[in-house]
Amino acid sequence: MAKNNSLKLHRTHYSISDATKLLGCDEQDIFHIAIQKDITFSLSVCGRWSHSKHKVRDVDAFTKHIDSLEKDTEGFSYISEFSLIKINEIKREKKLVLASTKGFFSMPPKVRNDFIYFEGQFPEYPSLLIPAGEAYSYMVKYIQVDWQHDIGLSFESEGYIERADIKKLHFALSETDVSDSKYEALSVAQQERHAVKRNEVLSVALYLYKENSSYRKENATSITDLIFNRAAEFWPDEKQPPLSHSVISKLVSSIFNKPIFTKN
Repeated sequence: MAKNNSLKLHRTHYSISDATKLLGCDEQDIFHIAIQKDITFSLSVCGRWSHSKHKVRDVDAFTKHIDSLEKDTEGFSYISEFSLIKINEIKREKKLVLASTKGFFSMPPKVRNDFIYFEGQFPEYPSLLIPAGEAYSYMVKYIQVDWQHDIGLSFESEGYIERADIKKLHFALSETDVSDSKYEALSVAQQERHAVKRNEVLSVALYLYKENSSYRKENATSITDLIFNRAAEFWPDEKQPPLSHSVISKLVSSIFNKPIFTKN
């Protein structure tokens, strides 16, 4: 897990595998918290082989609107902050506009839920997608995948998470170090890792107590200071305990306050 409460995020989106490395968690943790925090996932589509079809009331008004939007160097119009389309063909008699798509598109709720349920795998190709980020087009609220033209939709198999949602995940994971109630809500994998860290710290505290009986007169803060001062002996790679100073202090203090200690 990240060691501080701030992240320097330079990209607009991060793949799930990159997010696990950045946040120091498992994919299952991300899926678990995504349900709780209503975090969406996006698809990264390539543009050249990704197609959408748009049934419109007024073809001319629609094409004029798309042409009025800001474009990238390839002539794709930004229908939202991260989503682009480019008109390829117009079928006036059917009031149908065929377009290529590229950028990031958010998964609708059902697609997202299926994606999470199948642990990051799509049980079937999605047929509807939502423009990701801030909307720039009042006409394109979603895209319908066009399977009749070329491949229909070409996207990376891995889901992506927007920068703002990465911060939500980071905050939710950080809460596990300071709140038991939040800790209980995490996935089993995260609980197990947290329990291992607590056991490591308590084992060190017990060793220090056994080593020198005078430590038993110290308070929780002093014991925590001692654990940090001698951390390199017990965690030679990290050179520091697996939990923060405040968390260890609260942990030791909670043990000191148990009746078995306060009776003496």
